[in-house]
Amino acid sequence: MNQYIPEQLTPNVAVQPCSDPASLQHLEKTIKADIILEDVLSFISNTTRNVLEKEYPEGKFRLWGTKANKSLHEWEKLHKGDIILFYGGKAAGFKFIYKAQVVHTVRNAELAKFLWGNDAEGATWECIYFIKDLEKIDLDRFEYNKAMGYDMKSTIQGFRVQSPERSLILQQSFNL
Repeated sequence: MNQYIPEQLTPNVAVQPCSDPASLQHLEKTIKADIILEDVLSFISNTTRNVLEKEYPEGKFRLWGTKANKSLHEWEKLHKGDIILFYGGKAAGFKFIYKAQVVHTVRNAELAKFLWGNDAEGATWECIYFIKDLEKIDLDRFEYNKAMGYDMKSTIQGFRVQSPERSLILQQSFNL
């Protein structure tokens, strides 16, 4: 299923943890490395193909996926142009390590299985978002918590799209 996502005037900020073993593998495979469009054509619709060809004329892209059973409601809030902050957890010194911009979303279990397989319970990361403008960052969790008004000991758990108000705080605090 393809989802048309209009670009918003002021992008929201989404927080994506990627610190468990599966996430770290996914980070290597589909964030740090390019996916070749030609390699996934059999898994995507013509609509998605057209979007990807327009957004990635070189035929290479990066993407991430979340599980529907945990993150569908949050994933459905994503819009083209939203900012994603990838949180690396303990392995990254409790820091946000990448930021990127959402290009397109699609719910596609077959593509997710091809890229990442299934977890132990048989679920896959089918709520997919394609990204551009990937940039390394070094944003400490404690600075994030302070800006957001959270307890300094708060941890980053689960994919979350911040409200417009909280997104604006993050954008202004960290020049996103």
